[in-house]
Amino acid sequence: MTATAVNEKLATCAQEYQKLQQDLSGAIDSLRTLQSQLTENQNVQTEFDRLEEGANIYKLESSVLRKKDAADAKMEVISRISFLKQQIEGLEKDIQAKQGKVKEKQNQLAQLQIQVQSHQHPQK
Repeated sequence: MTATAVNEKLATCAQEYQKLQQDLSGAIDSLRTLQSQLTENQNVQTEFDRLEEGANIYKLESSVLRKKDAADAKMEVISRISFLKQQIEGLEKDIQAKQGKVKEKQNQLAQLQIQVQSHQHPQK
């Protein structure tokens, strides 16, 4: 492979690597958001468990507090927690796959850099 071809392949590989890094970073940000939402919902569930029987529960909808049935409110929170856990699990698998692709691309970049250096400093 010519030096020009190797340099072009290196540039393309570097762009692909940056794209993979951005995708991975976005997935990690999404995971943090989901984990934060999960924690928030678990805290709400803990508060519901502390409520006395017959206590009123209100939900903020737009700018209005609306009274909610306690059983319905608790089921909504349990349902959201379950949904968030599923989303987190799927995203964690996605992140692992993306990390594998990033690692592969790093290895490919390293090999191309070695090739570039060998073209710059040919052995005699």
